[in-house]
Amino acid sequence: METKTLKQFIEENGPDAAAQRLGVSRRAVESWRYGARSPRTKDIPVLIERAGGELTLQSFFESATA
Repeated sequence: METKTLKQFIEENGPDAAAQRLGVSRRAVESWRYGARSPRTKDIPVLIERAGGELTLQSFFESATA
């Protein structure tokens, strides 16, 4: 199974739904989606858990390919 990137997760779910699922603001999700910011390292395990298995640690350190 191929790992989904954070950007892919956001695009597949939509920014509002992704924000709700991850328990963060839409603004945070949009900044991650466009690469302006990244989630804090200490928050990544919680985000993985909230994503229900759709994200892994690798999801946060791998960029999407074209």
